[in-house]
Amino acid sequence: MYTSNVVSEWVSKNWKIVTFNLSIFILGSLLLLFKIGTIPKGLSSLELNTYTKLTSNTLNIHYFIHHLSSGPFLKRYLILNFLHLHSLIFIRSIGYLFGLLVIYVFFYTVLKLTNSFVAILSTLLFTTNLWFLQLIRNDQNLIFYALATTALISLILLFIRSKRRDVISLPIAALVACLIYVPGMIWLLLLCSVVFFKPIRQHFKNLKLSYQIFLPIIFLLFIAPLGIYYKHFKSKILSLTYIPNHLSSTTTLLHRLIEYPLNLLIYNFNTSQLSIGNLPIFDLASVIFIIFGAYWAFINRKQVLFKYIALGIVVGWILFIFNGATALYFALPLFSLLIAFGIYYFHSEWQGTFPRNPYPRTIGIILLILLVSVVVLYHIDQYFVVWPHTSQVLAIYDHYL
Repeated sequence: MYTSNVVSEWVSKNWKIVTFNLSIFILGSLLLLFKIGTIPKGLSSLELNTYTKLTSNTLNIHYFIHHLSSGPFLKRYLILNFLHLHSLIFIRSIGYLFGLLVIYVFFYTVLKLTNSFVAILSTLLFTTNLWFLQLIRNDQNLIFYALATTALISLILLFIRSKRRDVISLPIAALVACLIYVPGMIWLLLLCSVVFFKPIRQHFKNLKLSYQIFLPIIFLLFIAPLGIYYKHFKSKILSLTYIPNHLSSTTTLLHRLIEYPLNLLIYNFNTSQLSIGNLPIFDLASVIFIIFGAYWAFINRKQVLFKYIALGIVVGWILFIFNGATALYFALPLFSLLIAFGIYYFHSEWQGTFPRNPYPRTIGIILLILLVSVVVLYHIDQYFVVWPHTSQVLAIYDHYL
């Protein structure tokens, strides 16, 4: 009886948090799981390879050791194999779990940087975008790029703004060490350590001596497998740096230099499975919000976090030049944050223009909601109706059980 009273009292005091969490879970699950076994209809060669390994029991602990960067996915595959759950729905639903985590992290990151209204609208745009919906159903572990980028920014915010940095420093050290296992993420971590060097050093000095001792120990324990297996799997571990074995031609590098912003905002040269035909990854409304968001971030450029986001986009650009389309996935969450900043800038400017008149203030809110609703419906139509029938998708997902 006492426990139920405590729970009901906590819920009544924190009803907004409870509502947000339940809404994200329910709406996110409905969207991410909708037709997960039939869109796309067939299997990619990678999905077929995974299914074959599951059914033939070759996906074991030895395979896991050889594929360190795919650790979380492979652990769940081992569980599926143990439970004999070999259905395509179960294989694809693994990405759903990570996708839901990305949504939570993105929402609360935007919430900390702006407000609840902007967080809701930008998360809807983020979640319904074609590239995100497909990442969770893709068997290439690409969802890790979106998760790692958003998680790193949220960890930065958590560490800078938390009043109990000593308590959260140990789990943050463990999570940062885990991010190293995502190929290419080491460069964003190095960028983070450079940009936030002064506040990190200051916060580290303010920690208790016991935390100063255990912090590097925890970090080293989590990256220990890299040192243990370096001698035997040197090439596998070096792949985590995302450095190509052979450089492409100068012409290709110059083309990629130009293609990076064009693929995202204007014209998609790669015609990848994350877009329809040559349409850019972001729609026109999102591009406009990105421009507004970039301007707002430039105005607030003295804040270290915005410097990191800008430099993170540049790092994604450099990785794209040398490695191609896969590097886009580092930058997509960062551009999505710019969309959130654009919505916030538009909303705050509109509200500031009419500080006391409730009618135009309400009209501005309604216009933003209508615009985002139209874009969300457009995104849903793109992915669930148009995208599965495009030629590149049919060519990729052409295997059947």
